[in-house]
Amino acid sequence: MTTKTLQTITLCCSLLLFQLPVLAAGANRDVRQFSMGTPSEFVFQSFPGQKLINVKLLGAVKKAGLYHIPVGMDITTLFSLAGGTTSDANLEEIIISNYNKVATTNTKGSGQVINFEQKLKEGQAAPYKLAADDVILVKRIDPLISNSTWRIFSIVSVSLTSILTVMAIDDRL
Repeated sequence: MTTKTLQTITLCCSLLLFQLPVLAAGANRDVRQFSMGTPSEFVFQSFPGQKLINVKLLGAVKKAGLYHIPVGMDITTLFSLAGGTTSDANLEEIIISNYNKVATTNTKGSGQVINFEQKLKEGQAAPYKLAADDVILVKRIDPLISNSTWRIFSIVSVSLTSILTVMAIDDRL
């Protein structure tokens, strides 16, 4: 084996080793996307002895969890208590479901879809009054390019860059 070949192999391995953290960071980002975080429970009470109802707020909000809120609270106030929605929240399709209503009416899929953004544009500050045991899901907007596509693109570009760099250096030696 010549010195030139050994130098080329060493260079190729070192380039790949330097680029492994970049690939690992991309993989960790995908895992964090699906993490649920810690479950949270919030109690909002205006005065002692006030009757509270339970609602679950899930999805693209800053503080998802179980909320104990006063009877008659609207969804806008709940979003305010939750710190607002995240930047990738789909405010055009907020799903509100109530499992107690489903159980009593024996109807599947009786969830209500609210176009929250449109309601706010129309000037309806409180488009939905919450009821006991409501489950509110704020969906995320699907990204234009998925994380898997970005990962494949990164791996291909890192590999091609390494190969082309090694070829260029090998050609110069």
